[in-house]
Amino acid sequence: MTLSIFQICLILPIIGGLGSLITAPLPKFSKWFGASLLVLGSIIGLFLCIQAFFTGNQFQESFSLSVPFGDFKIGLDSLSTFFLFPVFLLGGLGTIYGTKYMDADHSDTNKATSHNSHPKADFSIASFSFLVAGMALVLVSRNALLFLIAWELMTVASFFLVVHDGEKPESRDAGFVYLVAAHFGTAFLIFFFLFLATKSGSLDFDSFTKIAISEKARNLLFIFAFIGFGTKAGLIPFHVWLPEAHPAAPSHVSAIMSGIMIKTGIYGLMRAIFFLGLPQQWWGFLLMIIGTMGGLYGILFALAQTDFKRLLAYSSVENAGIIALGLGTGVVCASKGLVMPSVLALSGAFLHILNHSLYKSLMFLGAGVILHSTGSRDINFMGGLLKIMPRMGISLLTGAAAISGLPPLNGFISEFLIYSALFSFLISSISTAGAFSSMVILVLCITGLALIGGLATACFAKFFGLVFLGEPRNETLKHLTEPSYPMLIPIMILAFLCVLITAFSSFLLPCFTPIITIVSGFPSSDILSKLEITAKLIRAVVIIFGFLVVLIASIANLRRHLLKGRKIESSGTWDCGYAQPSSSMQYRSFSFIQPLTEVFSFLLRPTYFESQPSGILPSESVYKVKIRDLFQRKLIKPIFSGSEKFLFSLHWIQQGQIQVYILYLALALAGLLVWNLW
Repeated sequence: MTLSIFQICLILPIIGGLGSLITAPLPKFSKWFGASLLVLGSIIGLFLCIQAFFTGNQFQESFSLSVPFGDFKIGLDSLSTFFLFPVFLLGGLGTIYGTKYMDADHSDTNKATSHNSHPKADFSIASFSFLVAGMALVLVSRNALLFLIAWELMTVASFFLVVHDGEKPESRDAGFVYLVAAHFGTAFLIFFFLFLATKSGSLDFDSFTKIAISEKARNLLFIFAFIGFGTKAGLIPFHVWLPEAHPAAPSHVSAIMSGIMIKTGIYGLMRAIFFLGLPQQWWGFLLMIIGTMGGLYGILFALAQTDFKRLLAYSSVENAGIIALGLGTGVVCASKGLVMPSVLALSGAFLHILNHSLYKSLMFLGAGVILHSTGSRDINFMGGLLKIMPRMGISLLTGAAAISGLPPLNGFISEFLIYSALFSFLISSISTAGAFSSMVILVLCITGLALIGGLATACFAKFFGLVFLGEPRNETLKHLTEPSYPMLIPIMILAFLCVLITAFSSFLLPCFTPIITIVSGFPSSDILSKLEITAKLIRAVVIIFGFLVVLIASIANLRRHLLKGRKIESSGTWDCGYAQPSSSMQYRSFSFIQPLTEVFSFLLRPTYFESQPSGILPSESVYKVKIRDLFQRKLIKPIFSGSEKFLFSLHWIQQGQIQVYILYLALALAGLLVWNLW
C-alpha cells in the first residue's frame, strides 16, 4: 500500500462532494457524480484497509503545509485501520442506499410515500461525502490541529444531514441540540490538546507520549478526554443528542452516525489513554461504571419507545455502554498487570465495535425501508411485513438476534468475551484478596451486563414482532412490496457479514494483537498467546452452536421430507371464542412491555394519559403513555432554559447604535492595554 493511493481515498469523497454542489443545477449528474466518486473511494479504501490489517503495513507522512508547533501529518497504524474499515464499508453501502432513499420525501404519515425527486438529495450527497471524508481524516490525523479540523468537518457535515428537513421544528431542535453537544465536547478536546502541546512544544501526536506529566495533570487530562470524546461516543450523561439526531436524520445517515461516527469518540479516548501513559485504575473503573449504567439506561429507554428510530438510537447508547465496559475492564486489568482478563476485555470491546457497526447499520437501513414504504416511524401502525418483505424481514431478524446477543451470532461472541473477562478478573481478585470495592463493582457489572442482554432480547422481540409478525394494522401495508435492489442489497450484505464474522471470529481474534498492544502496553507475544487460547474457546462455542443449528435444520428437513405427498390441513383453534381475530386484538407497543415498565418506573417515570369510556354507547377511549429522557428533562432542559433567560437578561447591551459599539471597542482596547502593561 502506498501513501498516494490512500490520499486518493481521502480526496475522492471531497471532490465528489464539491462537484455535486457545483453541478447542483444538473440534479441527475450532480447526484451520480458525487455518489460515484464516494463509492469508488470507499472501495479502494476498503481493500487497502483489509490489506493493511492483515499484513500490518503502516505509514506516517507529513504534508508540506506547516502550522505553529508542528506539521500536518497523517498516518496509518493498526488502530486507525481497524476503525477505517467500517467507515469505508458503510460509506459505500450508505451511498448506494441513499441514492434511492433520498428520491422520496419521507413525511411521518400513514400513507405510502411518492417517489418524486427529493429537493435536498443533491446537498445530502455532498454532506454525506464530507462526513465520510471527515471521519477518515480524523482516524489518520497525527497532528492535533489537523485532528480538530477533521473533527469539525465531521460535526458540521453531520449537522447539515440531521437538519435536512429544516422546515420541521423537531429537525431544527434536534440539529440545535446536536450542535451544542458536539461543540461542548470539542471545547474540552481543545483544552486537552492545548495542554499537551504546551508541555511538548509541538502539536504532533508523536511528541505527546514523550513528555512527563504529574499525576494530577494526567487525571485532569483524562477527565477532559472522557467528556470530550464521551460526548461524541454517546456515553451517559452526554448522550442526549443521540435520541434526537438519529430520528431526524435520513436513515442511511443514522446508520453511519451510529455505526461508526460515535465510534470515533471511542477511538479518540483510546488515543488519549495512549498519550497519557500507564492508565490509573480509577479511569478503568469509571468507564466500567458509566458503561454499565449507560447500557442499562439505553436499553430501558429503547424498550419504552414506539418510534423505531428512537428505539435504535437508545440502543446505540446501550451498545456504547457495553464497549465502554469492555474498554474499562481492559484498562483496569492492564494497570494491574493481569494479561488474560485484559486481553479478553479489549478483544471483546474491539469485536463489539465491529459487530455494532454492522448490525446497527443493518437495523437503521431496514428502518429506512419501512419509513420509505409506509411514511411512519410508529411501531403501532406496522405488522405483518414479513409476509410482504420476506428477504428484508429475514435480514432484519438476523440483525435483531445479533444485537440482542443471542447465540451463536456475532453479538453474542463479543459479549461472551467481556463476560469472560469480568469473571476472570473477579476470580483473580478473590484469589489474591483484592479490594472489596473492586469485587462489588465487578459483581454489579456482571449483573448489569446480564440484565442488559435480557432487556435487549425483550426490546428487539417487541420490535420484530410488532413490525413483521401478526396482521397488518394499516390497510396501506397490504399493498407494499420488497424494496428496490439499491436499498435491499446493502441490507443483505450487512446481514451476511454478521453471519460471516460469527463463523470466522476465532480466526479474526489473533489479528487484534497490534491493536491491543497499543491500548494495553503488554508485549505482543503475550497478547498473541492469550488470543490464541481465546480463539480456541470461541471456536468450540461456535462449533457447538453451529452443530445445534445444523441439527434443527436437519430435523426440519426430515419432517418436510416425511410429509411430502401427504395432505396437510389446518384449522383455527377455539382461541378463547375469537373465531376471526383482527389486527386490533394484537399487542401494541406499550402492552408488550408494560410489566417491565412498571418494574423500572422509578427510572422511566412514565406519564399516563387516559380517557375512560362513558355513556351507554361510548364512542371511544384513549390510553397513552409518554416517557421522556431523564437526563434531558432534569439536566439539559433546565440548562437550556436558564441559559436562554440569562442571555435575554443581557439584551440591553445590544443598543443598535454604532456609537455605543465603538465605545465597547474602545473599552476593550483600553482593558487589553492595561492588562499588557500589568
